[in-house]
Amino acid sequence: KLLSPQQHYDWGLRALKTVVAGCGSALKSAKNEKTESTDVNEMSLVVQVLRLNTLSKLTFSDSTQFDLLIQDIFPDVTFLSSGYEAFVKNIRDSYKELGLVYSARQ
Repeated sequence: KLLSPQQHYDWGLRALKTVVAGCGSALKSAKNEKTESTDVNEMSLVVQVLRLNTLSKLTFSDSTQFDLLIQDIFPDVTFLSSGYEAFVKNIRDSYKELGLVYSARQ
């Protein structure tokens, strides 16, 4: 209700199922990669999956508002990088080659 009304926004059960399934996959992957000395922070995984599945669908102003809402709901969770550092590096290199200005927000 706090975001702008956009026709393409989907807040239904299908979108919720996608986020929940993504959380399950991320948790399974994190537990497979985890060493005995580290614990899996489930809240961080939830925030990461929620942002990954939602931010690309929002307008710029709504994505900023969405991040503020997520920070209110999960105050102790810091936003993690997407895990696609190599991909982001290639995008930055492409921007330079094309003479474009890179924006981390994109």
